[in-house]
Amino acid sequence: MVGWDKMMDENWKIWLQADDFFNAYKALKEHGDNVSLSTMGPTIVSLAFATELYVKNLYSILNLKPKKPTHNILDLYNELPEETKYNIFSHKVFSQRLPILRSSTLACVTHSASSSDFDIFIQHLGTISDAFEKWRYSYEHSTLHYNEWFALDFIEAVKSTTDKTCAEPLTLNKRDDVQMK
Repeated sequence: MVGWDKMMDENWKIWLQADDFFNAYKALKEHGDNVSLSTMGPTIVSLAFATELYVKNLYSILNLKPKKPTHNILDLYNELPEETKYNIFSHKVFSQRLPILRSSTLACVTHSASSSDFDIFIQHLGTISDAFEKWRYSYEHSTLHYNEWFALDFIEAVKSTTDKTCAEPLTLNKRDDVQMK
């Protein structure tokens, strides 16, 4: 059995790396908007990998492992416990954006008027699921799409769910304490 200290070390390593890639995304986004389109691929790859790491951190907090190694966000989401999936899906950021999620003009997602809110959520999740794999090799694809705002909302929901799952939320103040040890 793994001791609590070792498990928390693993959780913190994943969380810190996710934060690092998320910060890289923000830096590339800030400078990329002002420079050129040449940073679009690295920006999306950084955001996609941060998303994956935040989900894998949640797995670690729950003391779970994916059934198979994957970068696919939808596959990782689908393997989470039902209550955890519900907590992510029902996060306020998605309920507030439901009218936008229902818009068929965004993110190349089409659905019928009778589609459930959850089905629409899953369709949007599908738009970000394989970005880490595809955008690293964007030259192999004639067309690529990425739903950046959905990825940012998904990260917010995953981080919130992680905080609710932890006895101690993984916050910047706690991160500073860990780095000082």
